[in-house]
Amino acid sequence: SACIAALALFALLVPAAVAETKEKPLTDKEVAKLVTDWPAVVDWVDKKGKQIESAPGGGISTAFMADQEFKSFMAKRGWTIERFGYVSGTAFFLTGVIAIEKQNPDTIKQFDEAIAQVKASDAPADQKAETIKQLEDAKKAMLAISSDKEINQDELKIVRGRFDALYKLAQDLNGQEE
Repeated sequence: SACIAALALFALLVPAAVAETKEKPLTDKEVAKLVTDWPAVVDWVDKKGKQIESAPGGGISTAFMADQEFKSFMAKRGWTIERFGYVSGTAFFLTGVIAIEKQNPDTIKQFDEAIAQVKASDAPADQKAETIKQLEDAKKAMLAISSDKEINQDELKIVRGRFDALYKLAQDLNGQEE
């Protein structure tokens, strides 16, 4: 049922996350609030999913009501669905990036050292920039990070500071133990 809850939650959040612009990066306060609110949100979606499954004639109208109820539920916690979608989507994406980095520390170190060497070289600035871009792209590819999504370094720093709590939430959602 946690899997069903997660799917229902993400079905609600995906359009919201896409609609949110990058003009307002997530904040540490929002990530802390996400960590606090996430279990209640998953629990609410799980319970609502069970109600929808067991309701006679459940379906689109019931799902629509659940969406309105979800907006109200989130508003009581100080979130819009759009902002919650952006913050949770970004925080969990970056948690995944950090987890991959932690699993491949030598790879990251080697790329970072190569980038530092290029920066310190006597090569022309345009050549340095192109080489660094190629190394960054290769690093992303090696770590299976989508290069389509530009990583905001300030957001990454915030998520690094709350990595353990976010990673635990992600594991709990997947039914895994540490």
